[in-house]
Amino acid sequence: MEKLYADDNDDDGDHDENFKHFLFDLKGNLRNRYVASPTPESVLLDVNFFETMEGVPITLSESAKTDLLEAIEFDTLMLQQAGIVDYSLLVMVPKGCESNDDDVIKQIRIGIVDYLQLYNYRKIIESSVKRAAMLAGQLEPTVIDPQSYRKRFIKSMDRYFTGKLSPLKV
Repeated sequence: MEKLYADDNDDDGDHDENFKHFLFDLKGNLRNRYVASPTPESVLLDVNFFETMEGVPITLSESAKTDLLEAIEFDTLMLQQAGIVDYSLLVMVPKGCESNDDDVIKQIRIGIVDYLQLYNYRKIIESSVKRAAMLAGQLEPTVIDPQSYRKRFIKSMDRYFTGKLSPLKV
């Protein structure tokens, strides 16, 4: 796998305002998905993504968005068939991407990670307990079956990224 984490800092290892990337671990679920006091080295979560992007999805070209969603659908189908849950989309976003600048967008790096968690009896029991808590007024459970997990994941990634139509050239 390509080096996902780019270190653009000085050779002295200082991590300060010169740090040029955000690193997000996105699951498509907002429950317990927030880093309250992030450092420049923190891996941020879904709620941090919405805060950082000010509620605006990352804009890709229409073809890049289509390619991304096709890859996610294909990869998650394989994970679903293997009974895998709890995977994430790791996204490295250059600072400045909040403006959706085309040059910055080209520097985004993406990969599915954390794909070794089987939906086993332990997860089934955990899901049942969390569903019972949901009846008591809590949010959707974080542990769900592989098919539901895949569906939620794809739907969320479709919201986190948007496609823009290219202008017609005459």
